[in-house]
Amino acid sequence: MLTRPELARLITRNGPSQESGSKDSSVPTRRCAEVSGVSASRRWVVVLTTLVTGFGCAASGPQPAAPPREVVATVDHHEISLQAVDQRIKDDLFEQEFGHGSTVQLHHARRQTLDELIESYLLERAADLDGLTVDEWLERASSELPPVTQAEIQVFFDENREQIGDGVTLDELAPQIRAYLEHTRRTDISGQLRREAVVDIQLSRPRVQVAHRGPSLGPETASVTIVAFGDYQCPFCARSEPVIRELLERYPESLRLIHRHLPLSMHAEARGAAEAAVCAEAQQRFWDYHDLLFANQRALGRDALLDYARQLGLDVETFESCLNSEQTVARVEEDMRAAREAGASGTPAFFINGIMLSGAQPIEEFEALVEEELQRPGE
Repeated sequence: MLTRPELARLITRNGPSQESGSKDSSVPTRRCAEVSGVSASRRWVVVLTTLVTGFGCAASGPQPAAPPREVVATVDHHEISLQAVDQRIKDDLFEQEFGHGSTVQLHHARRQTLDELIESYLLERAADLDGLTVDEWLERASSELPPVTQAEIQVFFDENREQIGDGVTLDELAPQIRAYLEHTRRTDISGQLRREAVVDIQLSRPRVQVAHRGPSLGPETASVTIVAFGDYQCPFCARSEPVIRELLERYPESLRLIHRHLPLSMHAEARGAAEAAVCAEAQQRFWDYHDLLFANQRALGRDALLDYARQLGLDVETFESCLNSEQTVARVEEDMRAAREAGASGTPAFFINGIMLSGAQPIEEFEALVEEELQRPGE
């Protein structure tokens, strides 16, 4: 089933990019944030691509000579070259984008750029072996692909019917689906080259130490621990809940979930809901109360919070006293401080053995990271 932004483009009649080897640079909003973030992955890649110019893989054969040094200013007898100016721009761009502790963003940018360099090398090598340019090789490989059939279009439409909705027919979407499937096949040409090659990625992920404090699900002896910072008014947090629960079912012995609070100031009732959840935890009913809060995101006022406590049979007098407690306020503030120190500025924010994964992600993203952690030496 399609889970990526291509489906949204299909529905809005914007087909996939037809450029060979092009990447989807759009990043769907999957988290609640206090301040809209940097224009994320596209800028990361632009910056990193600029920085690696001159270090990327090039086609085999004689290489062009380096451009001559161009002097653009003199100070007395000291010359300043255009290359020195450009290098300063690159350094400044890098500092602006990644110089303030955004190690997760830097890793994503490096990994995406690394994947592009690997793909470029594999394509250049394959084309060189056949005595062709990359464009010629890709055109030949594309022409050898079987055509997309009407049956494949129907299967795609049926599998994504719920996401597409009832207002769009197969006849309306068929051209866009065909273009998308053709684009996917062309993209998989380089994917096949990669599967046939021995690729060893040694780029390590950044890790953050986050205290394992808070209500949890799963065994304390689990090899992988997810610390999840959430906001009870954030729709993306609610969207992530069934994904995380399914993940726990898939790894009952090796995965543990810890919930911590990050109510955002943009959500007026999130702080009170977090404090109420702390009070439910004090009466050993955190997860039941937690689920009620996410099921009723539009009703998180104080009266509603007390009513949910009654529904669960909690001692309401003790519960209300807890809501007024300074210790409860301090507990939530401690979680918020931990989130800031870890670099989480929005919700949901997950730290999987210290590796940050931000926003509502498909289960495949979590599963890939969990599997990676389980395969680490010593796990």
